[in-house]
This record gives sequence, C-alpha cells and structure tokens, in this order.
Amino acid sequence: LGSNGNVYFLLLYFLGIIISSLPDTFKHKDHAYFNSLGASGGVSSIVFASIIIAPLNKLMMFPIPLPMPAYIFAMVYLAYSIFMNKRQADNVNHMAHVWGALWGVLFMVLAFPSSISNFIMQIKSSM
Repeated sequence: LGSNGNVYFLLLYFLGIIISSLPDTFKHKDHAYFNSLGASGGVSSIVFASIIIAPLNKLMMFPIPLPMPAYIFAMVYLAYSIFMNKRQADNVNHMAHVWGALWGVLFMVLAFPSSISNFIMQIKSSM
C-alpha cells in the first residue's frame, strides 16, 4: 500500500459510514422519527476488511470470552446482527453493521482482487 494506505483506510471507513446508512435511510424515509447515523457501519467495514486479510486471526465478541478464528467470528457477528435487527429491541441500527460488513468485503474485492483468493487459501491451509 505504501503511502496510499491512509487513503485506502479513509475511503473504507468514511464510505462505510455512508453506505451502511443508506439502505435503512431509504427504507424509513417516510418515518419522521427514524434516524441512523453513526460510526458503527464504518467500523464494521474495517473489521470485515481485516477478516478478508487475516481470516485466521483470533477475535472475540463481547461478552463471550471465547477467541475464535476471524472468519467464524464474521458468521456469528452477522447472524447476531440479523437476529437483533428482527427483534428490534433496542435503538441500534443492526443492519448498518451488516451493510458495513458487506462494504468492507466489497471494498477488498474492488481494491485488492487477489484478497479473496488469499482469504480462501488461508482457510483451506488451516484445515
């Protein structure tokens, strides 16, 4: 990445914030009390881009102190976010986390096409 690393990071993060907010913003455009703006979609983008780079790194989900490979964490995190979105028991836009995660993966595919084959190769080599 060299000197372009900062640019890639900022694009990933700030576009992650915007892209992760758009689907629900359009979905709820007629609901006056709906608002969704935050950094969590951008953070999700970064986390999932890092999972594409290093799927075997160990990650944990609070409050469960159980380290797991990042690619397993990704599946648990997405399932949790979708489950919590369906429950709608809090004021968190859980789908922004999902959209941010998808943006993080798409960003890696677009910016670094070989990252997906490297991701798959790392997982296969661990089995």
